[in-house]
This record gives sequence, structure tokens and C-alpha cells, in this order.
Amino acid sequence: MAVKSLPPKSHMWINESSYIHITNQPLASPTSDFLKRVHACVAMLQIDDPRYNIKIYGQFMAEIPSRMGHNPALDDAANALANAFPYLHTRKFPSHVLYLHNQSLRSLRSCLDNPVQAQTSHTLCAIWLIVICQNWIGVHGQYPNHGRAMTQIMNAAVDRKWETTFEAGLITSISAYILYESITHPDIALDTRHFERASASLKCNGLGSGKIPAEMINLRHIARISTFMRYPDIHHDEIVLIYQRLYQAIDSMIPYVESTRSSIDFSRCSITYDELAPFLTAQAGCNMIISLALILNGLQQSFGDKDPSLSQQAVFLCDRIASSIESATCYRPLGSSYAPVCLIATWPVASDPITRRRIEALMMQYEQDLNGSRMMGCSLWIRSIFTGLNARMVDGASREIYDPAAFGMQKEACIIV
Repeated sequence: MAVKSLPPKSHMWINESSYIHITNQPLASPTSDFLKRVHACVAMLQIDDPRYNIKIYGQFMAEIPSRMGHNPALDDAANALANAFPYLHTRKFPSHVLYLHNQSLRSLRSCLDNPVQAQTSHTLCAIWLIVICQNWIGVHGQYPNHGRAMTQIMNAAVDRKWETTFEAGLITSISAYILYESITHPDIALDTRHFERASASLKCNGLGSGKIPAEMINLRHIARISTFMRYPDIHHDEIVLIYQRLYQAIDSMIPYVESTRSSIDFSRCSITYDELAPFLTAQAGCNMIISLALILNGLQQSFGDKDPSLSQQAVFLCDRIASSIESATCYRPLGSSYAPVCLIATWPVASDPITRRRIEALMMQYEQDLNGSRMMGCSLWIRSIFTGLNARMVDGASREIYDPAAFGMQKEACIIV
């Protein structure tokens, strides 16, 4: 499956100068630095190519231009992202982009020092944009990790009524990010009410229509996986229960993903992001749930559970991940930006040599999109949890298995936006 061609030039083209040129002119000629920033952000949002559509990070991104001018951290973060965007496909960012990113970090620190601005959704959005930009331009470990800051702001504001579509979308996107981030950062713990809000938001946006099982969007239960990873020994029964629920949900989700795919006419010369969005969203959600289910499957097998269906299900799920992500490589880098975390979680459970080689080949492809990240290091760390648990079950051995640094990597490299 592949996109037949780029969208018309009225949307975008890439020329030999390695720069994405944007030809739409939705605003009058800017007369100030602020209008130039807004114009750059609007132009970035109008790119229709599914490989480079920024709304893959959340539909709320479309509202950012209208919210600029009220929070300096958001303004600078949006400006840095918009200036980095034209160089995304080469990952060769000029010095002025790095300067703008550092400027956004300085603005963020100033806002976090302000007790009023620090607790706003605009500051939270600024951090999210900085995380995205940082993933694009920086070597992991070179810049600070922002998961803790986002968690603190969201937890401090858990009783506030953040009910606009912008805030609901922001909370949903960040909750999913923190869910993965917490796996490698034990000190990151998001209030479960945010996961409940995020699940409610997903339902309100059409995912509760009955076509997608409720367990697929119950982030509060899924968020327990980070605890299971750290303390598997005392959560065996809960691991079994949630895995069974997820597997049943995946069994229902796969036909839904295929139905969204079959509704698209891939024979056309160009396909817009909006046409692909239902399929890309469903496929991303399904693959991410499969990857989390595989972690639970690996934990159960490490316990020595005698259920023969576990290994059979693992083979099926690993092959599903490999096949799905192979077909999604045409949407790199943004349209399949979820793929690295799925591959990282799949490799430790893949027992079939052919499937494992397919996953390793995909890892090599996606590492080209990730400056300084070593995906295999993350996978080895997850496997160490499985082998350590199995050793304790077999002979009572005890070992330290929870530090990713033991595998020659920064913790920040484990989680990819």
C-alpha cells in the first residue's frame, strides 16, 4: 500500500534545496514579527501530504494559530516548530532553527516561574510542541526531558474544567505520550482522572460508536502497564486480566482498521491527509494497543504460565505489527511516527526468526527518522525485565533490571514522539 503521488503543488513540493516550500497565502502580507510567526504556523498546518501533516500529533494543533499572542512560551514553541518543519525530511537543521528551539526553552522556563502562566493549557501546549521539536532536531539526552513538567502541570490542574475541544485534544495526546513515558520513568505518575478524561474525549470524537471496543480507549487500565513493568511479581492476576481484555479488543479492532482502509480509493493519483486520517488513526491506535498487549504477553510467558495460547497469540500479534508497519513506511516520517514504540515493544516477544528479522529491518529504517536514538537498546531493556522475572520464577534469583542506562542508552531514547 502506498500513496501514489505527492499532493498538488498548491500544497507542497520538495526541491533540490532540501526545503519544503509552501505556496498557499491564507493571510495578508505580514507586517510584524508576530504575524510572520502566525503565518508560518498556518502554512505548516496546511500541508496536506500524509507524510508531513502536523495534525498527526492531534487535531487540536489546528487551533494553535488562533491561540498565539497570549502566552510567550506557546508563541516561541510554535515558531520554533514551524521553522524546523521545512527541514524535517532531511533532518539537517540550520543554526537558526536550533537558536529558535533554545529560545523556546528559555521562554518556557520564564512561564514556569510565573505561578499564573505555569498552570495554563497554553503553557502545557508549549511543552508539547517543544517535545515534538526536540524529537525532530536533538540528540536524545542533549535536551531536558519534559515529561515531568507536563505531568506536574496536568496534575495541578486536574480539578480545573478544561473542556474546550483544544484542551480535550491536548490532554488526550499528552496522556498517551505520558503513558509510554512512564514505563521508563518511574517518577512520572499522571492522575488517573486525566486518563478517564482522555478516554471520554476519545469516545466523544466517534470512537465510542460501538465499532471500537471500549477497552481500546480505556486509558486508565492501560496506564497500569508501567506499574506492571516495575513490579510484575505482585500483579500477576491483574496482568492476566488486562491482557485478556486487550486481546479480545484487538480481535474486534483489526476488522475495523481494515474497513477504514477499504473505504479509501488508493488508485487515485493523490490522496489527502483528511481522506487517510480515519485509517491512519485507527491503524496507529490498534498497533499501539497491540504493542502494549505484547508486553503483557511477554510478562505472562516470563512468569512461566502454562497457557499454550500465549505463544501462539504472540506470534500472531508480532506478525500483525510487522506487516502493518511495513505497509505504513510510505507515510514516514510523521504519518507513521507511532511505529518506533511498537517495534521496540514487539522485538523482545518475537520468537519467530523471520518475524524478528523483519522487525530489525524496520528498526533500521525508522532509526533514520530519530536523531541519536537506538531502538534496539530499548528493546534489550524490556527483554531484561522478562529474563529477570523468569529467573526469579525459576530459581529465585534477584537482579537489577529496571535501569535503561545499563544498556548504553539514555532513558529519553526509550520513548519516541
